[in-house]
Amino acid sequence: MQSVMRTVRMMEPNQDGRFQCPHEMCSNTFTIRNNIYQHYKASHLGVKVPCRKCDSSFKDYNAMNKHMKTCNGKKVIYFEKNSEIIRNYF
Repeated sequence: MQSVMRTVRMMEPNQDGRFQCPHEMCSNTFTIRNNIYQHYKASHLGVKVPCRKCDSSFKDYNAMNKHMKTCNGKKVIYFEKNSEIIRNYF
């Protein structure tokens, strides 16, 4: 990850003023250089931000903070019963 951060820090925007993700198989571009870090961690390294109250995890802190507004701290289990998806808390 350090080498990616170094690469991104030294990047120049392309002709459209956007920054290209440094991953060789990715064509995503960003208007803000710092957005590449979050994208790279979530999309290419699989880094997730865990909820401190339940078992959920998220691609970034913004998504986790939005979840925290409604999180009741209970773990959620989904299961199928008679072809119907049931959500159960414990």
